Amino acid sequence: RKLVQSHNVEFYPLEGDPKQLSAWMVKSGGTLQGELRNPSAKKLEMLKDIIESLWPAVTERDPADEFALPFTAEAIIANPPTFGHIHVAEALGVPLHMMFPQPWPPT
Repeated sequence: RKLVQSHNVEFYPLEGDPKQLSAWMVKSGGTLQGELRNPSAKKLEMLKDIIESLWPAVTERDPADEFALPFTAEAIIANPPTFGHIHVAEALGVPLHMMFPQPWPPT
């Protein structure tokens, strides 16, 4: 939140716990086969919460900022393995910029 807002960009938090999602990703190996081998009702519930928070994230005010104004996103910035980004961008008719936060090649 602070990093985003320090660059004068509006912010809206999605539901879910990024640390828990990362732990599940490590456990499953980040593959569909790994997901099928490690099913979790808690994970499905969290994914449902995340998906349901996508549309408000691009059309409503930040719920943690009492002074924030409602807005409509002019672009979507997303991590490739996340859910819904392409559908939300298409529905709004805005650009989608996808980037992975960690480098793939060795550094």
